[in-house]
Amino acid sequence: MTNLSVRFWNRVRKLTTTTGTLLSEVTDTALDTVQLDDSNNQQNTEVIIVQQIDSVESVDKYKICGHCSKRLIQAQGIIVKCDHCSQRMRASLCPTKVSASVVVRIENSDRYLFITNEVLHQLLGLYDLDTVETNDLTEKLLLLDDVTIHYINSKVTSIEAKNSCVYLKLTNICFCSVTFVLKNF
Repeated sequence: MTNLSVRFWNRVRKLTTTTGTLLSEVTDTALDTVQLDDSNNQQNTEVIIVQQIDSVESVDKYKICGHCSKRLIQAQGIIVKCDHCSQRMRASLCPTKVSASVVVRIENSDRYLFITNEVLHQLLGLYDLDTVETNDLTEKLLLLDDVTIHYINSKVTSIEAKNSCVYLKLTNICFCSVTFVLKNF
């Protein structure tokens, strides 16, 4: 590497790159013999089985930037501007996402977990993100029984339940695995 810069940050010197930094490939046979220990970086998936989700802290519905996929802070109005990449776009063209923060009790301690949009779709089936109400999703999460949760560092990777529902927007019917329930959303 050439054209590097030294900067001070938090009273510590840091070596950084500049716009003129050039990288060149170096073959060093001594580096091939170095053994790396990745045991600290491995993320193990934990699995818990609970009877129910004890509480839902929040269910958030938000828009993301169509360019960089970052969450839009202020998505009101016809035209929105992304605070991350500064792109301006129509709000109607920005995808909508939903996430949930839930609490489950394991051995007399609370575990706070974050459920992403993709995992909610896996659990609850297809639903229209633009028209679904956060209260309906909260209710569905709280009514789940015999819940198996796979997670890494409090982020849920998959979730299964005995009575998960499939939401059909056209007919407003929620089919459960045990019984048929007619509900007006």
